[in-house]
Amino acid sequence: MGFAEWLNDQKKNLGESVDWLSDKLKEQKKNVEGSIMKVTNKDFMQAILAGCALIAAADGKLELAEKEKMADFIKGSTIMSLYNMSEVLAEFNKYAEVVIADYNTGKKECIDTILKIRYAKGEAKEVVRFCSIIAASDGSVNEKEQAIIKELVETLELEPKEFGF
Repeated sequence: MGFAEWLNDQKKNLGESVDWLSDKLKEQKKNVEGSIMKVTNKDFMQAILAGCALIAAADGKLELAEKEKMADFIKGSTIMSLYNMSEVLAEFNKYAEVVIADYNTGKKECIDTILKIRYAKGEAKEVVRFCSIIAASDGSVNEKEQAIIKELVETLELEPKEFGF
């Protein structure tokens, strides 16, 4: 299965993945004190947004379709609805601006943010899924975007075959 087929499967199965992750987060909430859960959730939110910024800026610019798709996806997401939308969009813009201003420095900052959730494999997989959907939001996934997704899979120590690589 190639990346394009994998991405189509992800689009079809996204609802199940979001429900699964939502159930996992509810389970964690019961087992962890509120302040610890808040930090975990914030790390997850920031990892998604940092990854989305990397994808959106992979070609050196932010396309309006990518930004709009990300905002719509986040607004409609059960997971992301746990966060203040103004904060979410501000975080995304922060990462996007850093990546565009100095790609290498911005990329390092985004990767460092994403690495905070690497041991939470369910969350790590969701970050890759979110990023893949953002990459496809303009109708296609270019080579640079695909390379970023592959790098995220490797950085998060996930199984490449699971994502069509």
